[in-house]
Amino acid sequence: MLLITSILKNKVIRNFISLALIQLTNFIIPILTFPYVIKIVGLSHFGIITAILSSIIFFQNVVDYGFNISATREVAQNKNNELLLNNIVNSIYSTKFLLLIICFVFYLIFVCLYKIGQENFLAFILGFSMVVGNALLPTWFFQGIERMDFLTLLNVISKIFFNGMIFLVIKDSNDYQWVCLLYGLGNVVSGLIGTLYLFKSKNYTLKFIPLSKIIKTLSEGRFIFYSNLSISLYSNSTSLILSYFVTPYILGIYGIFERIILLYRHLLSVYSNSIYPRVCQLSLSGTQPLYQFFRTYYLPFFILIVVLSLIGMLFAKIIINYFIPNDLLYYKYLQLLLLTPIVICVNIPFYQILIAKNMQKIYQKIYTSACVFGIPMVIVMTYKFDLIGALIGIIIIESYVTFSFLSHFYTKIIQFLNTKKL
Repeated sequence: MLLITSILKNKVIRNFISLALIQLTNFIIPILTFPYVIKIVGLSHFGIITAILSSIIFFQNVVDYGFNISATREVAQNKNNELLLNNIVNSIYSTKFLLLIICFVFYLIFVCLYKIGQENFLAFILGFSMVVGNALLPTWFFQGIERMDFLTLLNVISKIFFNGMIFLVIKDSNDYQWVCLLYGLGNVVSGLIGTLYLFKSKNYTLKFIPLSKIIKTLSEGRFIFYSNLSISLYSNSTSLILSYFVTPYILGIYGIFERIILLYRHLLSVYSNSIYPRVCQLSLSGTQPLYQFFRTYYLPFFILIVVLSLIGMLFAKIIINYFIPNDLLYYKYLQLLLLTPIVICVNIPFYQILIAKNMQKIYQKIYTSACVFGIPMVIVMTYKFDLIGALIGIIIIESYVTFSFLSHFYTKIIQFLNTKKL
């Protein structure tokens, strides 16, 4: 009991548990509903839902603008200055509000030009509720001050309720258009309550900042934004690319793969986000504290990811059978794709140090180049080899990103960390 109490008092571990619970409710709970959704609406309509979710993730990343990294760093490094924190909060919310309006306009244009969007207009528009909810969630703030308890509880309750509503609302194939709305309402409710709690608990005053300051905020975070935009483009464009070359049924198959891999990706994201505030603080003290920190917290996590990926490969048939009974032709494709979490996990310490040290240009360069060469490559490979070509393309891109981080770290970052500037 004393050991458990001691562990829970560790802010890094508490942050990890809180963020893990948020991601579990964001992705595991919807995945639990997928077999029911597929059974009722059919795999072809589930393919449409996959296309909606992929496009929504892109716009979520645009509105987020990398604030999960840049704003979290600012909050973590200034968490004892309440006046400055209030200004940071107002700056982030004002910027997100403007980005939300701009994104909705471009989203409408995208839906009208996209063939599947034209044919499923209402479903796509209702799906935008997920972008609104995500913009409202002040995860970046509570993550920065390392107090995630309330937001975690709120998110869990909200997501369980609205995902549970799927079993009551979705009754025939035409109800597929309501699925993304129910997912989005969970975000909107938790986002609204979370925002109110932030301002009430901290006695902050909401004040929208002038447009000139919004432009300054956008300019300061542009390198992280470009990088996140590139990540979003190459990691979420696959389903949109596939929609032009394969049937809705195959698109639905990929949608299942994508949801499974997202579980791993978000476990990686939870870990990365939970240690990030501490990395930002330790980066001010030099290399040795960072080295000790990663040796303590990174190696066990890397081993965990390897083990979980191997377990996923071992039980790939069972996993596929859970979603689409009696169709086991694609389990080997899933086994192949389960290499990506291991590849991605390798680069976490390197990009964390890079961002904490404000070396966003290198970060941006890596992800922009991955996007520039990766998307055309996936298009060509999908055209030539269908689904398997797309999956191999994903693995190649992630391998390129990890290799690039390793290369830059050992040639530039180590030199920077050892300068007197530290």
